[in-house]
Amino acid sequence: MEKFIESLEKAKVTGKVGAAFCSYGWSGEAPVMIAEKMRELGMEVIDPVLRIQYQPAEKDLEECKRLGKDIANKVKKSAEKHIKTGKVEGVEVKMGEGGH
Repeated sequence: MEKFIESLEKAKVTGKVGAAFCSYGWSGEAPVMIAEKMRELGMEVIDPVLRIQYQPAEKDLEECKRLGKDIANKVKKSAEKHIKTGKVEGVEVKMGEGGH
């Protein structure tokens, strides 16, 4: 987990969408700590943090799918916002040039 946190600190993640999740056997505190660090770095973190103890049951797998959909929806909204402003991470976007 330490190397992951270090890599986040070096990356430009402010305003990026993220989520923390895990399958654990003992304490399961790692994704909570990761989500806190993501927030400190300015990321938009999807809540709640998904923690599943031991092997996931069917209801847990449904929660995983929900989290995936929540992430996709948040990324889509973020992309639409950037397209409306004509900027994607500081790059001007013109319709008809590589996507619609």
